[in-house]
Amino acid sequence: MQLQRLVIGTSAAAALGLGLLVAQPAAQARPDNATARCTDGTYSTAAARRDACEGHGGVQTWYADEKTKTAAKEAKEDTKDAAKSTKNAAKHAGEATKDAAKDVGGKSKDAGKDVAKGTKGVAKDVAKGTKNAAKDVKADIERPSSAPADATGKCKDGTFSTDKTRSAACANHGGVADWYR
Repeated sequence: MQLQRLVIGTSAAAALGLGLLVAQPAAQARPDNATARCTDGTYSTAAARRDACEGHGGVQTWYADEKTKTAAKEAKEDTKDAAKSTKNAAKHAGEATKDAAKDVGGKSKDAGKDVAKGTKGVAKDVAKGTKNAAKDVKADIERPSSAPADATGKCKDGTFSTDKTRSAACANHGGVADWYR
């Protein structure tokens, strides 16, 4: 019986010893996303301190505030850098706009003169072309079969003219309606 007690006692002590080893968590490396270290050595990723380490003995170290402060500091520095870059870009853009305006101002004056000259020339050409085209259109009308063989044009009153020039034709008949080839 003593042997039996010894075996049971030894077994109980061994089980208790193993239980203590199992109950102690192994030391872990801090995860990147950890917001807290619990008193039992585990880590938590809870967003709020009150939710962290529940069932692990409470919060030993709260890391989330450190991350927030670091992120805020970095954001402030980034904002300063961005403001400086924006200011420099605006300065350079203003200078470039000023230079371009000077260039365009001088060139616009010259370009305006060239356009005006070109427009006058084109207008004259169009006017001549229109006048010639109108003459050609009236001159291109073929003599209808009802017109006399020697008719050179038809007057606006319906009579026919045999005059050789357009300006003399249909003088007393309201003017020339059609001029034949």
